[in-house]
Amino acid sequence: MAKSKTANRRSGASTDTELLKIADDFKRQTAQITMDTVAEMEATELNDRAIRRLASASLTKSGAELVEAFQSKRSTALAAAQIINSVEAYASRLRSLAELMDAARMRLGLAMCFRDDMHSLIAEAESVQSGQEVAHA
Repeated sequence: MAKSKTANRRSGASTDTELLKIADDFKRQTAQITMDTVAEMEATELNDRAIRRLASASLTKSGAELVEAFQSKRSTALAAAQIINSVEAYASRLRSLAELMDAARMRLGLAMCFRDDMHSLIAEAESVQSGQEVAHA
């Protein structure tokens, strides 16, 4: 069933009011993390690199090779057990980081909405990232 023009206008006004409220709420939003948190994340990343390398190296071995390595030396099996725990924690941090980056992308996008030239800026950024020449307006 089609809406009347009056209903459409009211719906549009409601949407505008909701958008203005979202914009106002966003402007009042405080910082989501501190620079200390950023520093901690970057420091953890150095350790995560080693964990990722060890976990990835395990994927280059066949199941039989891994079983043989763990059966032949207790120290190898113990190191693998430590890697298992580290990889579990690392995977959890990656999921959290992905959520944090999604939040950052959303907040940056919301802030960009306040610019009249938002669409042209986004197009320019995409061109620069793809290596194309950009004519500045």
